[in-house]
Amino acid sequence: MNTPYITDRPLTDHDFFFGRTASLDLLGDYLRRGERFILLWGKKQIGKTSWLNQLASFLGERFAVRIVAWPDLTKGPCQGERPLACLIVGIARALGHSDPSDEQRQRPAEYLHSLFSGPETTTALICFDGLPAEELAAGRGWEEAIEVLRQALANLTALAVILVIEGHRGPEQTWLSESAEIVLGPLDDMAAEDLLTTPARSRLAYDYESIRRIYRLSGGEPLLLQRFGHILYERRQEAGWVGLPEVEDALRAVMEESAAEFEARWQALDPLAQIAIAAFAEMLGSHGMGSAHDVGFYLSRLHVEITVAEIETALQTLAQQDILERLGGDTYRFRVELFRLWLRESHGALQAAQAVRRYRRRSLPRTKRGRSRAFDWGGFFLWAVAGVLAVLVILAWQARDRRVIWTTGPTPMAATTPAPPTELPTPPAGIAPGHIVYMGKMSPEDHWDIYIMRSDGSDPVRLTENDADDTSPVLSPDGRRIAFVSTRDGNREIYVMSSDGSGASNLTLNAAEDWTPSWSPDGQRIAFASFREGNWEIYTMKADGSDLRRLTNHPAADYAPAWSPDGKRIAFVSNRDGNLEIYIMASDGTNPQRFTEHPATDQAPAWSPDGRELLWESYRDGNMEIYAAALDGSNLRSVSRDAYADDHGPTWSPWGDSVAFFSNRDGGWDIYTVNLETGQRANITMSPLWEQYPMWGP
Repeated sequence: MNTPYITDRPLTDHDFFFGRTASLDLLGDYLRRGERFILLWGKKQIGKTSWLNQLASFLGERFAVRIVAWPDLTKGPCQGERPLACLIVGIARALGHSDPSDEQRQRPAEYLHSLFSGPETTTALICFDGLPAEELAAGRGWEEAIEVLRQALANLTALAVILVIEGHRGPEQTWLSESAEIVLGPLDDMAAEDLLTTPARSRLAYDYESIRRIYRLSGGEPLLLQRFGHILYERRQEAGWVGLPEVEDALRAVMEESAAEFEARWQALDPLAQIAIAAFAEMLGSHGMGSAHDVGFYLSRLHVEITVAEIETALQTLAQQDILERLGGDTYRFRVELFRLWLRESHGALQAAQAVRRYRRRSLPRTKRGRSRAFDWGGFFLWAVAGVLAVLVILAWQARDRRVIWTTGPTPMAATTPAPPTELPTPPAGIAPGHIVYMGKMSPEDHWDIYIMRSDGSDPVRLTENDADDTSPVLSPDGRRIAFVSTRDGNREIYVMSSDGSGASNLTLNAAEDWTPSWSPDGQRIAFASFREGNWEIYTMKADGSDLRRLTNHPAADYAPAWSPDGKRIAFVSNRDGNLEIYIMASDGTNPQRFTEHPATDQAPAWSPDGRELLWESYRDGNMEIYAAALDGSNLRSVSRDAYADDHGPTWSPWGDSVAFFSNRDGGWDIYTVNLETGQRANITMSPLWEQYPMWGP
């Protein structure tokens, strides 16, 4: 199947090309200032050749761009030559001239000026692509070559040279710091979103959580993003939608396609860096974050003799190579989460240490042989008694109220009588009734935080602030608590806090991803989706995290539960019939029935306060819109009605007269309300923040 994502070659100027605006603008600034020798740095497969292929279109007719593959030069016409001679030969060939003679190579400045004898209306921009950074080591002639070439170009306005270096400038290469430099790193999350969504627009849509997950897995590396796009397009084009479950399903295929490049990254590391990065990857519970002390402690448990100072040096080197990023202080994390996952399966820290004599595992101390000692029956008896007491303590601890129930099918729930609806408070005159919680952040680099505001957008208050993403907030029925999703413990977990942001508590405490919380109408239980069985399934638990019950058990992905106002039913999203649809089941997980039936994506259900209608977001109009319908399918209508925007995350007002959602119709992500009686719409946030996933409550 032909896809619009390119994974087998560099991009040309006829392909979609995203990001890199700042680096192209910097090049333009350099050339306008008269710089004629420029270094372009970037690690392997970060998009350097694709970037070069855009220069002719970007620079226009004033520059004639010529690209020379450095490996072809060194293996061909100038094999064994000094770097300066290779540069002169490459320039001559790029300009269509024969190779310079030995005498001409000895006088490079004079020879280069002879190539431009007449008045020139354009500047030749010669780009040498693919020079390994290790070639710039001292003693190989590069200091002389660059200095001579820079001086020759200083008085030659008709010629400019870009030296494209695969790798990063090391601390020993300070002699290069005088050169004009451009560094290509990963794409930011906005460019990554464009790369994923634009090529397949109108044929395949991504929800925000799936884009965020792909960006974290890929680290913003263009080739990995293209691979995710390619595989997901092949798998999901007919369905027309990509959500988080589909990204998790595609992860293995992308990892397999990337294994050769990941192995090359591993082999390029020195032994100390290999040991440190392997330990970093396999530390349980770290989720790819930690410090040199954490790595040292882990390695000490393996009896590997490495000092913390050596580990810190290795981590700094890995950060310089863009394998790790420093988060602040002495904490690091993997730039590419997919590489960490691959490393955990492919290379172990102990095996890496055993391959190097200096860091091999310590031998356990040998004991001297002697006469056998008499068996200590008294000591044995005391240890046996201690063991029995320990077992009794463990059994007593496990018998407490907190229980986890695992079954092959749904666990029946005890019959409950829904609590009568809480009477909504009446605010003082002039103050908007009700509150809306939502997630927001100021810039792509920031973390998501939880906010609360009045229903008209006034009095916004930030409730969380930490170095993690806090997302998907939902108010309890009485408005006193907020359930939300947070990565503050390394992966996504369900938390609960007071509505003023205090007393946050992790309810799920599981290594798997947990997502999409929803309160029961009596506030006693929380439904959510979890990947703990290798598939997205729906669970419920008490509001303190105890009494876990699994409701769905299906090979398809089931997520985004929403409890009905009477507590008897749960709406949810599933692709069990081939594409994402809304289903409704009993609150004990039995009798699932499909509510929507459309080839396009339908998801994010929300009940009306009277339980007679459902809201959801749908891609059936070619863009994401908010729809509503009665439970029997009648009165189907679009609530948002904006063909030029994507509208997500619907929520009813507690009075049933209005709906809130988030949309990009004004350029950024803002929260809107629409009055269902009058049709009046209002952007109630309209701030520099990105605001998403509102939830309306008392």
